[in-house]
Amino acid sequence: MTVDKQLEPQSISHDGFRVSRLEGGWEPLKVRSATPAADGLSVVVLLTKDPGASLLRFVARGTGQTPLLGADHVPFAGGADSPPSGADDGNDYVHMFT
Repeated sequence: MTVDKQLEPQSISHDGFRVSRLEGGWEPLKVRSATPAADGLSVVVLLTKDPGASLLRFVARGTGQTPLLGADHVPFAGGADSPPSGADDGNDYVHMFT
């Protein structure tokens, strides 16, 4: 995942992401790790198992108990077309792909 503003490295963990695959119904996949790049502008998210060629739903959380934060400690605002985040709550980024 690549972002346009630096993230707070301490806010990046597997809890900030959710991944599911459509395989006979939605099946949540466990996130093994989420590792920030040195530039603070990207995160590598690894899953505990190969999702195969299924339809995937990827969520990066700017809401909830463990949101991603920007370097300025403002919650993650979501995608480029999402409204701005506030001081206390952000927006989730959701992307579906195969």
